[in-house]
Amino acid sequence: MFDVGWQELALTAVVALVVLGPKELPGLMRTAGTLVRKARLIAHDFRMNMEDMADEIELDEFEKKARAKAEAIEPPIAPQAVQPDESAPNAAKGQGL
Repeated sequence: MFDVGWQELALTAVVALVVLGPKELPGLMRTAGTLVRKARLIAHDFRMNMEDMADEIELDEFEKKARAKAEAIEPPIAPQAVQPDESAPNAAKGQGL
């Protein structure tokens, strides 16, 4: 992301100490730390949401492929009219009442 080495950080700290003075520097560092923490949390949440969306898309694609393969192996069964079973005479006549 950022290519900041120790030399750049040291130079920034010296300039901030000279410009702001020793009284203001701790408050500035605390504020900067809070902002960096919030930015990292937002970036982490965004990354996790994007990964969740990608997982859902992959799951949907996998489900479609699996359904297509299952239908290629065995076509869906069409609903058929139910014929009364003649081997059970009481079933068609209302249990003999």
